Amino acid sequence: MFGHVEDGMVLCGGYSERGLEQDCWISEDQGVTWSFHSLAPWGQSLGMSAVTMKLTRRHDDKVKEEEVKEEEEEKEKYKEKEEEVVVAVVGGCSDETWYAYVDNVSWRRSTTSTSNEALPRVVFPILIQIKDELLQFGGFSCDDESLAPSDVLVTRSVTNDDMLSVKESWTEKMFKSRVLAGVAFQNAIIAVGIKSSSDEKSRMPAVHVVWKSSDGGKHWETLQENIIVNWSGGGDGLITNFALVAATNSLFILGGSNTGTASKAIHRSDDGGKTWSFAGLAPWKGRWSFGHLVSSSVEEGTAVIVVGGFAGWKVRYSDVWSGKIVHVPGTHK
Repeated sequence: MFGHVEDGMVLCGGYSERGLEQDCWISEDQGVTWSFHSLAPWGQSLGMSAVTMKLTRRHDDKVKEEEVKEEEEEKEKYKEKEEEVVVAVVGGCSDETWYAYVDNVSWRRSTTSTSNEALPRVVFPILIQIKDELLQFGGFSCDDESLAPSDVLVTRSVTNDDMLSVKESWTEKMFKSRVLAGVAFQNAIIAVGIKSSSDEKSRMPAVHVVWKSSDGGKHWETLQENIIVNWSGGGDGLITNFALVAATNSLFILGGSNTGTASKAIHRSDDGGKTWSFAGLAPWKGRWSFGHLVSSSVEEGTAVIVVGGFAGWKVRYSDVWSGKIVHVPGTHK
């Protein structure tokens, strides 16, 4: 897992030559140096996913108006402290949800809601913050012997006292196809997946498809079916385990596995996912299942940071790369 901590980063778990890991490391200089922090409380779990959220905690229901006697200046300071950054962790064939406030990275387990009884257990779910909620979708169902793609979507509350407790869950038929990646983009959600024919006798090949939701995942529309791009890096099949990144009004697909061949291709969409073009090759070695995040600052601009990854079960990387995003004039804002 890979979470952004304002001016720092948190890296937990992963897979090494020793097997599954549970150590957490922190970097405060954009990944140049790292220091050990602690062991993750969820243990050595495969298929955990993490997301970084900025939220404002509300205490209005706990503090009465007449009990707040601070001066106006003190009240303003109090309000500023209420906006916090949280790293949330879900998955690993568990119905548990973990979170940490980044000021101390002390992990806590969310309160279990009665609605969790029917919550499916998944690995590698996609997590996205939508306003005051955390949306989970995709991944593979641990309740299915063949680890079939999960078609369940779940929302969790992130602003009340029961931090990250389940709010609602529902199913989406088209997610019976595999959802590969998803990202929040311009008040909507963009997801990229693989669509296969429902007819077992059909000779129609599986294709990449781009979906969009403008209402928090309740309804979806198809933006593009059968994305035509130059995947590069070898292989002749569908690419999987890539990174889908939103930055500076554009979408990017980085790396991935193409029929078992590691790719370092970069593809870009400047119209919200409708069309894609080959944008070149990354300077790092081809890889899949790597950590990534978007880092923005006034001084440095917008950059995509890539950490680790695989190019085969015996080929694992521990390097860190940073690439700046260049805005294309005329792309929509």
